[in-house]
Amino acid sequence: MATYRYPVASTEGAARKYTAPLKGFQKCVLSNTITVATTDLDLNDTMDVGWLPVGAVVTDCVIYATDMDTGATLVLDVGPTTNPDAYIDGAALSTPAAAIRAGNVAGSQATMATEAAVPLTAPVKVIVTVATAAGTAATGTLAVHVEYFVAE
Repeated sequence: MATYRYPVASTEGAARKYTAPLKGFQKCVLSNTITVATTDLDLNDTMDVGWLPVGAVVTDCVIYATDMDTGATLVLDVGPTTNPDAYIDGAALSTPAAAIRAGNVAGSQATMATEAAVPLTAPVKVIVTVATAAGTAATGTLAVHVEYFVAE
């Protein structure tokens, strides 16, 4: 079972209080580090990252991962529960200590352009989804950083 540096509640803000980000073009970052167990790397498994507030406009997403597949098949997606591959679509984690940015994955370029055009109208939970299961799963660490600003 995954463990989280910052536990994610089922509803926004229930796990811990936070100061709402300032509106305008100030960069905000939703960030979480997840200790991933081998049982978390099956097809369609999900891991929670955290919540984005109303008005958030996502500008970038970066994941950093240790080698969690001793084979070379593990593929992850990152996005809100309403569109799980909106920020990163098809991140192949085939090398140890991989760092993947949304714009560096071909499938993510178009989806990020669409997402960046529309501020969120409700809070959304960001998740990581296993799109292709690990060939030989290994425990590891996954850090997810979602950059955004809050539209006025």
